[in-house]
Amino acid sequence: MGWFYAVLAAGVFGLLVYAGFRAAYRAGEEKQRAENETQKRDAALRAGHVRDRLRRDADFARRVRQRFTRR
Repeated sequence: MGWFYAVLAAGVFGLLVYAGFRAAYRAGEEKQRAENETQKRDAALRAGHVRDRLRRDADFARRVRQRFTRR
């Protein structure tokens, strides 16, 4: 009967190890997902800044052209 408890203990230990590794993997997955979201948000902000700068440059060029164009 001692072998039964040994096998049962080994099974329970295996399940605990599996649950621990699974939890660690999921935590790493969540961290990676959060980093990806942060990178996407930063890229969107940078793209927005670039777009705003290009729009300002285009507006400035349009005003300069209007000012120095003979009518």
